[in-house]
Amino acid sequence: MLQPWGLSNLGFKPKDFNTIKGELETTLKNEVDPYLHFGPGSVAGVLVGIVANQSRQVWEALAGLYSSLQHSTASGRALDALCSLTGTYRRRAMFSKAKAKLLLDAHITLPANSRVKTISGYFFKTTTMVKNDTAKKNEIEADLIAEEAGPKLAHNDSLAEIMTPISGWSSAVIIKTYFLGRYDETDDELRIRRIVELRATGSSTLDAMRSRLLQLDGVEAIHIKEGEHNFEVFIKGGKDQEIAQTIWQCKPLGVKSYGSIEEKIKDSFNQERFVKFSRPKLVSLTLHLSLKVKQRIDEIILKASLAEFATSYFFLGTEIYPSRFFATILANNNVLDILTLQFRERLSGKNVPSDIKEDEIPSLSLNDIYLEQIVETIQ
Repeated sequence: MLQPWGLSNLGFKPKDFNTIKGELETTLKNEVDPYLHFGPGSVAGVLVGIVANQSRQVWEALAGLYSSLQHSTASGRALDALCSLTGTYRRRAMFSKAKAKLLLDAHITLPANSRVKTISGYFFKTTTMVKNDTAKKNEIEADLIAEEAGPKLAHNDSLAEIMTPISGWSSAVIIKTYFLGRYDETDDELRIRRIVELRATGSSTLDAMRSRLLQLDGVEAIHIKEGEHNFEVFIKGGKDQEIAQTIWQCKPLGVKSYGSIEEKIKDSFNQERFVKFSRPKLVSLTLHLSLKVKQRIDEIILKASLAEFATSYFFLGTEIYPSRFFATILANNNVLDILTLQFRERLSGKNVPSDIKEDEIPSLSLNDIYLEQIVETIQ
């Protein structure tokens, strides 16, 4: 049986142009003149076409309205409005932030918004004025912010190119990226997060605590280890004070929080409380790579690409599959073959264990990638 037009228990089915046109012609023949002609050049045909087209637009608008009320089909602002009904809001884009050492001559002042370019090609600028008040050349630490939103990674201990030429400014060395930005949350990501948050019933269950913590700015991953009358939260990213406050609000009565970090917060009665949590244990890796190439490639660019991919791929408890790095390497047209690709633990030099624990997160920096290039000789 065909689904009826309009709203039914099967959903909403809009009428198409030909159906509307056919119904109008049939009605006019029955009610006005059975010999009416609806050809392309006739007055009746033109009028029926105009009315049918307008009616089709109404049906399409109704179908759009119906879809905007379904989380699986709504998109854009309609999805934002639907998710807001249950307290889920789209995460907006944020800018990466980094610290750098700027080498300045004596008594040199660097204005805010002075630009540098990282080895990955991202542009960062100073957030405030930077001064060297000493009587000799000195390295001054400065805060940088990316010019574009998204996960723009400035690699640790890498030399950035100065894009704002200022006399007395010699170099800029990235110390670290202390906040990794993000893009606007996509519709699919928002739908998934809405479902996760709706599943977090109550306020003191494990799912509720994880859901509340994931809503904090900068939080990337969470693992909660449960014990008898205690628990320990392992969390990557986010601000310590906000994390502690959220854990306190979700923590069941009589259950202790454990962890290596202790923060003092105030409860609803303005009394001081102490909340503990932990940061994931970093499993520092080295990557040993041997490539067959047509001609020597720029090592820094390839290493930066691999380190950025590792940042987006490595999460708590991630299983490490070296083959996932192949696409990043083979994107370079000069690479003919990957001879070896091996991860090792940086401290022990041993092969990476097959499973990373749920409270651990792998880490790979640009300086821990070792690349050998074998240029294929043409006979």
